[in-house]
Amino acid sequence: MKKLSSKSFLCIAIMFMIVLCMPRNVFADDTGGGINDNYQRWEISGDFGYRVLNEGTSNEEIIIGNYQGSDTEVTVPSEIDGKPVTVIGAFMFLNCSEVTKVTMPDTIKIIAKRAFEGCTSLTDITLPDSVEELNSAAFDGCSSLTTINIP
Repeated sequence: MKKLSSKSFLCIAIMFMIVLCMPRNVFADDTGGGINDNYQRWEISGDFGYRVLNEGTSNEEIIIGNYQGSDTEVTVPSEIDGKPVTVIGAFMFLNCSEVTKVTMPDTIKIIAKRAFEGCTSLTDITLPDSVEELNSAAFDGCSSLTTINIP
């Protein structure tokens, strides 16, 4: 296996930091679609970017991948286009410093890594009974968060 040189490692680290520092509006545009960190198209519904999981099967579900609104209190929809919203995607609320409260429906099963990272005004959140998986650093950088209610 070939080792990375220090220059290669530094270059990769700089590129990674550039991607992390991009403004959130890079991930969605006003034309009804956008691209996430995997360069896949997102559909837009209201203030949320989303994708259909298990498309073409009887188990279609929605992953919401980014929040584009400016509300301080956000309600995650329970369904989009008749399909249940089951996943809060990675970095969904990345640096949404204006968000103070998020209400999630009982359809949510997974909260991905760093979903609420940098939500510095988020103070209180209740995880629905339906949550089966809470990934690493979901609330990283939520400096005002004092209560996480876990049923």
